[in-house]
Amino acid sequence: MTGRAYCAATSREVAEPLAGTASTVRAFLLLEHGGPWGRSVLQHATFPDGVREGMRELCARHGVRGMLMRRPGSGPGVPDRPRVLLSVTRPDGGVAAERRLDDVRDVAALPLASLLAELRAGRVPAGWTGVEDFLGTCTHGRHDACCAEYGRPVARALHDLAGDAAWEVSHVGGDRFAGNVLALPEGLYYGHVTPADAADLVAARRSGQLLTRLLRGRSSLPFAAQAAEIALRRHLGLEQADAVHVLEVERSEHTVRSGHAVPSVQRTTTTWSVRAAAAPATWRVVVETAHPGPPRPLTCTGEASLPPVHTVVELAATDAPGRGMEGWDAAYAARAAAGRPVGDLDPLLVGLLADLPPGRALDVAAGTGPASRWLAAHGWQVTAVDFSAEAVALARRADAEAGVDVDWVVADARVWQPPPGSPGFDLVLVVRAALPDVVAQAGAWLAPGGRLVVVGHSRANLAIADAPGPRDPRLLHDPDSLRRLTGDLQVELCEEVDRRPEGGRGVDVVLVARRLTAP
Repeated sequence: MTGRAYCAATSREVAEPLAGTASTVRAFLLLEHGGPWGRSVLQHATFPDGVREGMRELCARHGVRGMLMRRPGSGPGVPDRPRVLLSVTRPDGGVAAERRLDDVRDVAALPLASLLAELRAGRVPAGWTGVEDFLGTCTHGRHDACCAEYGRPVARALHDLAGDAAWEVSHVGGDRFAGNVLALPEGLYYGHVTPADAADLVAARRSGQLLTRLLRGRSSLPFAAQAAEIALRRHLGLEQADAVHVLEVERSEHTVRSGHAVPSVQRTTTTWSVRAAAAPATWRVVVETAHPGPPRPLTCTGEASLPPVHTVVELAATDAPGRGMEGWDAAYAARAAAGRPVGDLDPLLVGLLADLPPGRALDVAAGTGPASRWLAAHGWQVTAVDFSAEAVALARRADAEAGVDVDWVVADARVWQPPPGSPGFDLVLVVRAALPDVVAQAGAWLAPGGRLVVVGHSRANLAIADAPGPRDPRLLHDPDSLRRLTGDLQVELCEEVDRRPEGGRGVDVVLVARRLTAP
């Protein structure tokens, strides 16, 4: 594939995220047809008179996605007694069934309303056979060249391993994610699948698991909720299909109150039940959706456009300690309304950072960014991450007033990752944020010679009546627990430090650890 820009190659080159890109479909009707399919199967595929129109009208009337399917290597045209497959998808799974038609013209006469009602009730209709596993790889080259180029080798590999469960199918949506595989009855979309992935995908299906590294999403969920499920599963390491279930999806437009000319973003708040040992039972995942660009082609023949980007801005157990994103948003908005300054860097941190040579720095849970601004003013290239859009708006305003440049990211540090291929950081800073998972992960983000600096409220503050900061033990640190999180980093400093903020006394835990070799 040379001489032109192919959408799937471009998507891979820019490491486009797969999560949250599955077409939103609640029911599928697939009819066996060996091809040719034309660009649009319900307009151009070769059928006896009236079949295309009848199937197209039937699907439109019942909100069903009409598609064609064929065995890899099958001959052209409609076979005698073609198969038809009907599948409904639900967030907790789905039900599919198939049968043979005596004549392809019979497809338009299917009693789709009653058939769908049976499947949605969890029953296989009379005269139909239940389908437990269906893997349909899009090979629709007339629709998009990438579907054939990337899809056909995947379809052959899956057929070799999964036999009759593997089919080629017409356009599924998301050409740039070819090879695309649709798994029914659940309506799971997998993207950027290669023949080398076929064994893992088939093994996952047979063991009742999902392959989250290739998962685009679940077609019964809105895009942002798809991204939320995948983020939660990856965070908890849960591949078992029945381990995570959606409880609620709420969408809203969110406008940052602390900013000037800040556009509103679509915010989706989701709640999930989790069945896993040692994990809380209920989780909240909040996703913001924007179209930041740059423009790029979403198909091989289409014009460049701005695909949506879903960012997880909060992922936490519903009973997690602390204010949560909404609480911090409210606190920072109140600070902005009161005209309170964002503050200067704590002298303790100045002492820890002053002698470090400038490089690339990551400020995690950065708040309004006093550390980020200080670092930027002293020659550092700084990326700052915080889940409060209100805090980031205040920080950007303060950065502009200070004449410094900080790369701000609104995201939950517990699931945020540096862009693929980015160099390591010379400094990772975590200041007064109880994020043990992030501290444990930070070592992998450091370049050789880079340092992790953590400053947190000490558990010793529980014995000090007027100590500032949180009182929940889950939000407090001690030297031993911090040291255990550093893995193979060389610990240079790990101790409690007295500090005397205005109006009280408190104790901090300070950790400085260095990466000696590449992770």
